[in-house]
Amino acid sequence: MKKGFTLAEVLITLGVIGIVVTMTMPVLISHYRDKEFVTRLKKVYSVLDNAYHSIIFEEGNASSWDMLPVEYEINSDGNIIEDVYGVKIDKNAYPNSIMVYKLFKPYLKVVKECEKNDHSCFPEEVIEWGSRKICAGSSSICSLYKNGSGARIFIVLEDGISIGFLQNQVIYVDLNGPARPNKVGEDVFQFNLGVNSLTLPNDGNETDGGVICYSNNWTCSAWAIINENLDYLHCNDLNWKSKIRCK
Repeated sequence: MKKGFTLAEVLITLGVIGIVVTMTMPVLISHYRDKEFVTRLKKVYSVLDNAYHSIIFEEGNASSWDMLPVEYEINSDGNIIEDVYGVKIDKNAYPNSIMVYKLFKPYLKVVKECEKNDHSCFPEEVIEWGSRKICAGSSSICSLYKNGSGARIFIVLEDGISIGFLQNQVIYVDLNGPARPNKVGEDVFQFNLGVNSLTLPNDGNETDGGVICYSNNWTCSAWAIINENLDYLHCNDLNWKSKIRCK
């Protein structure tokens, strides 16, 4: 006569299944999130790079752009006041953020622009490796929103990706907007305006293969785009030449 399972056996089986699910789900969720972030990073890089190529065709590369914004006012001290932020800009400095954004804007699907003191486009606090943070308060020298004589303008695209334009030819992106984790190398990355294209902060892949991203998170965009993973978040022995994935 065929016997069924006892209640104890059923409970034990369910318990084992629960333990397995508990152990594997975080890994699966993390893997899915990493793949999503990499996909979004490659997408926004392509959008910005294509836009920059069009701008270069019309205006030349960033090093040849006029220093003045479209609308400007000269202070008594000889500095320029930006037309949106009202922040002083040295007239001999890099092209300012407002001007850079105005060149990119026609090529982007923008749904929101954040002006001075509006932090709803980009996280107010971004975490670098560990606990060190880049503050966003206007009084902080480490502000992403305002730093010394420079200013930033932040926007949100229709797909929810946030972009920050800096006056020193640097672009920040947050792949899921102000939502967490807001960590450099995880959902926050940096691009630079190069001579002929959008460039990635150097991660030393042309030297000994060491991964600078482990100590300088702003270089992680190179690893994420070229190797198509965020595995540096999960193991500490990666190498450009010999090991580009944890497993």
